[in-house]
Amino acid sequence: MSIIPNVGDVFLIPLDETSAVGGHVIAIRENEELYIAIMGRRLRRDESDPEVAIAGDPVLLTLSFDAKLSNGEWPIIDNLAGAIDRYPHPAFKIKHAGTMSVESRDKSVRRPATADELEVLQNRSVASRSPSEPLSGVAYDNRRRNKGVLWSR
Repeated sequence: MSIIPNVGDVFLIPLDETSAVGGHVIAIRENEELYIAIMGRRLRRDESDPEVAIAGDPVLLTLSFDAKLSNGEWPIIDNLAGAIDRYPHPAFKIKHAGTMSVESRDKSVRRPATADELEVLQNRSVASRSPSEPLSGVAYDNRRRNKGVLWSR
């Protein structure tokens, strides 16, 4: 049976047999593209308190598909939809109608990009982790998120 993630779901990402890090579903676009926060504090793999799981600042804010949540590999422990407003929403550079533009995460805002924005913004991409790929290689690289233009909700 497939699990359908919801905005606000708090989940655990197993790191090894005894530990995990927490995660939070911030937004969902088109029922499959998730905007998620990955937290940096190592937890017990059986942590059940959602407040503990998402305590602190995220180390990674990223777009991801829902496969790991849907198949239960990243177990959902609760929903804290009221806590999602603390996360910024990113913007991306895209090519639209032959012009380089800045587009909001949810694609609701698009405008021509400045030269400075083109230097710091990343192209839109969605992370899709394979089971053999360790999370630790990417989970601690959020320093770039503050270099781009961010929209907040």
